Amino acid sequence: MDAGDLSLCDSIIKEVDGTPNFGRIGGNVASAVSIAIARAAADSRKIPLFKFISRTIIHSLYPPLGNIIVEALTAPGRPPTCKNI
Repeated sequence: MDAGDLSLCDSIIKEVDGTPNFGRIGGNVASAVSIAIARAAADSRKIPLFKFISRTIIHSLYPPLGNIIVEALTAPGRPPTCKNI
């Protein structure tokens, strides 16, 4: 399995839990495992986690969050603003 395929990894986590709302393993554990997988994938590609995430899931995020991330990536040296929300 490729750790870079976050959708597949998340679906496997959901399958392992076996409940519709992470009732068995809990949402915090599911989120932590998902983030750990993303971190490992970024480390294996020798890129920062935020760049890996922006390359893999930016198109599937809720638009305001996507706008904040895109703005942060296109304005190096300046903190992102929330004007797009």
